[in-house]
Amino acid sequence: MSLGTNIRRLRQGKGWTQGQLSERSGIKVPHISSLEQDEGDPKLSTLYKLINAFGCTPTGLITNPDPNEKATEADALLNLIWERVDNLPDKAKRDLIEVLDRFCMGWEMELAVTQTPRRWHEGFKPVHVSDQPPNPAQSPPEGSPSPP
Repeated sequence: MSLGTNIRRLRQGKGWTQGQLSERSGIKVPHISSLEQDEGDPKLSTLYKLINAFGCTPTGLITNPDPNEKATEADALLNLIWERVDNLPDKAKRDLIEVLDRFCMGWEMELAVTQTPRRWHEGFKPVHVSDQPPNPAQSPPEGSPSPP
């Protein structure tokens, strides 16, 4: 995710236009537009103005400014989202915690089922069950228990 994408996402997350961000940051609209389009490198003073206007951390603003780092794009989005979550009322935070906790439990269970070696069945031969009643004249299939 690029710096420009981060700026746009933070601005839109607050429901601001570029003009409103300009008023809050003291940065001119054409410069904001250029930043959002990843044109040029901003000065440190510009970054400070954006951080103060958004009320975010430097990490939230500049996380993963290299668009070639696709592996960390999700992390960059999470950083931005966590900063927005920080401004939610406590009730909304508790609701979000419940949703995230359930999601994580489901993910962990799926991971446990799909990536854990299933040693409990190794060495057993499959037993075929049919809808036909057993024929006493036939011997039971190999691997199945013998009748009492």
